Amino acid sequence: MAKERRRAQRRSAARRKWLLRVIALGIVAGGIAAAVTFAISQVPAETAEVAQTVSQRYPVEDEGRDQVPAGTRISYRHTPPSSGRHYVAQARYGVYSTEVPVGAWVHNLEHGAIVLLFKCDDDCEAKAAEIEPIYESLPVGAFGEVKLLAAPYEDAPTSYTLLAWGWQEDLDSLDAARVERFYRDLVDKGPENAP
Repeated sequence: MAKERRRAQRRSAARRKWLLRVIALGIVAGGIAAAVTFAISQVPAETAEVAQTVSQRYPVEDEGRDQVPAGTRISYRHTPPSSGRHYVAQARYGVYSTEVPVGAWVHNLEHGAIVLLFKCDDDCEAKAAEIEPIYESLPVGAFGEVKLLAAPYEDAPTSYTLLAWGWQEDLDSLDAARVERFYRDLVDKGPENAP
């Protein structure tokens, strides 16, 4: 009788231990689920239009990342370059209606920026004005600013060309959803983590 009571007590103690383990695992799993849900809620949501955009980007050979003094003549194997030698100083982010030196914006690419080049025969200000609302709608990068530089570039292969370090996407017309998708996917992914 005493043996049976002890066995029953051991079984009861084992059940309590098992139940406590199940409860502890449930609490841990719930905490992890809550943390993951919170983390996901902090990621900026894409618009449905952006999520449906099919990227047509392609990789471009890395041409290195040496710095040279401003004004130095630089030649690149790929036009437009998405990597390579560049000036010591980068350009300010924003939308330009005049050309920006290539050696400056290649430095921006090294810092994880996105460059949007566009062709314009005579009315560069009008094209820049079309890009401005897209620029204003983009999320800030890791350093608290929109890391996009848009500028005219007469040697662009298409009307609009998106660049990130080692990546290119050609656009026949300005497509805000594709610009946003390229930006979200590749901003802050250059070889140097800097503003």
